[in-house]
Amino acid sequence: MGKKAKGGFGSKVAKTSSGNGRMVRAKRALMRITMKIARWKRNQEDATKVPPKWDKDQHVRLRSRHNEWNTEGLERHANLLLEIIKMGRKVKSA
Repeated sequence: MGKKAKGGFGSKVAKTSSGNGRMVRAKRALMRITMKIARWKRNQEDATKVPPKWDKDQHVRLRSRHNEWNTEGLERHANLLLEIIKMGRKVKSA
């Protein structure tokens, strides 16, 4: 059995890349972030939900997690994920 004349390691048919998986991951992350934004906005309105404060012995420079339920960063991340979802799946050109 001889080799084919063209070498035939595959076809030149356009294939979908990992863009489809990237889009699905972005959709899942967007769903989690939108739920988190909604929860933080509820916590802003509820007076009993007070964000934790730093103790005397804690080091603030290591982790700045206390942001008074500020959702600006989460909303920026949600917009970025929406752009990824709009791009959809990529198709490799032949």
